[in-house]
Amino acid sequence: MTTKIKRNWMVLFLFFYLLLTLYFLFFGFGRLNLSRSMNYNLLLEPIPLAFPNGSTIFIWVFNMGNFLAFIPFGVMIPLLFRSTYIKFILLFVLSITVVELIQLFSGLGAFDINDIIINTLGASIGYLSQRIIPKHRELTSKGIIIIIISASITSILTISIVSIFNYYLEKEGPYIDLSEVSNLNTNLKLEDKDFKDDRKKLNTRKNYLFTENTATIENIDRHYAELRGSATLAKIDTLPERIDISFIANEEEIYSISFISDDYQKEDTTFQLPIAGISELEIRVTDETEESISSAIMLEDIELSEMNMGQKIMYELNKRITSILN
Repeated sequence: MTTKIKRNWMVLFLFFYLLLTLYFLFFGFGRLNLSRSMNYNLLLEPIPLAFPNGSTIFIWVFNMGNFLAFIPFGVMIPLLFRSTYIKFILLFVLSITVVELIQLFSGLGAFDINDIIINTLGASIGYLSQRIIPKHRELTSKGIIIIIISASITSILTISIVSIFNYYLEKEGPYIDLSEVSNLNTNLKLEDKDFKDDRKKLNTRKNYLFTENTATIENIDRHYAELRGSATLAKIDTLPERIDISFIANEEEIYSISFISDDYQKEDTTFQLPIAGISELEIRVTDETEESISSAIMLEDIELSEMNMGQKIMYELNKRITSILN
């Protein structure tokens, strides 16, 4: 009996696999229960590929499916309809973009540039898997098995490389103390003392006191990624029932801390917020009536982390995308 797989059976398999993929793209993962609003994301993010690492299993399966489900297209389409990589990938990107647009306008999903990238990466791995072993590129049982093994190995290597790259893109630091950042203006007052309370005094900390109701940090280099520190309350008799600390950039609150009366005796509250692209940050302290107060608050060890080269490139690309959209 011949081991040659009939071309018509392969075409039929590809057709039904395409229908199954489209079903999951439009109706899978609870899409029918989503609101029919149009959602889209055109900003680049790290490719969400990783080995199981304790994250939500649903999200991990969804991300891996976006990659693995498109490998067969990269394997089967070039085998059935001989084509170069450029021709194949251009057709694939066009097709998946149309699918994303249909998801957008139908409300059965969202248009996400990162989905197109991860889908295209999967199709590219499939194409590579059937090209690196040329003598087994025939539509035979043995050839298909060898291609499956090749695709599995290539996928594992790809996920490993992407995981390393994502770690680099998400790596924190190095952190620099606020007082050591050049050309930066702030009306926070650097003091060498702690509030007088029942806690053990930590002389190694750098303490920043409010000199006005609202503190500002100006001329921040746009290539700083994060700002972190901790907030401390003074132990005085006139503290209100609630104190809110708001971090505001471009007139929008990007982070907040709330203290209520039961929390006043607890340890410092740490904060860590993204500041990429921010040149000026406002820190506002208010009580439960939204009246500004300041004498009860001290910020400690405020540090800024610098972007690495990968983060800077990602930021610049997204800035260009945003400027085009605006």
